[in-house]
Amino acid sequence: MGARQKLNGAYLMGNFILAVLLGGVTGSLILGVIAFAVGLGCSLAGEEIRLVGRQGPSGSHSKKGGSGPRHG
Repeated sequence: MGARQKLNGAYLMGNFILAVLLGGVTGSLILGVIAFAVGLGCSLAGEEIRLVGRQGPSGSHSKKGGSGPRHG
């Protein structure tokens, strides 16, 4: 298991624990589920949880070599 999968799992577990605590304190399963969904959505939107690896500005992994503009 790679580092990205471990980090994603940690964020998911953190969201789950907070949702369970909130649901338990309020006594509402629905509120716990909503809290988990909101936390998951925020983590995805904030790119804390990444479903795919980071890509370079051109949409692919960074390349070594002379792919830049040539001056001359």
